[in-house]
Amino acid sequence: MTPHEAISAFSYLRAVQANDVDAAREFAGAEPRMPELLVDAATRIVVPVTALPGPAAGEPCADTSPWRRWGASS
Repeated sequence: MTPHEAISAFSYLRAVQANDVDAAREFAGAEPRMPELLVDAATRIVVPVTALPGPAAGEPCADTSPWRRWGASS
């Protein structure tokens, strides 16, 4: 996901949240891959942050986030 794609996805979400239908339509029309970008953003941000504990009480799950695979630190 390029920085421009991330900005487009979040701009779209902000327009939707503000009930600005015209702006949301413009962002979605400018980026034909918007549904894919939104899923990509959710996978990279929401899923790693909301990971549940592993089977052993108190033990965190294995970090399978894309950020970890690419060598980014948490």
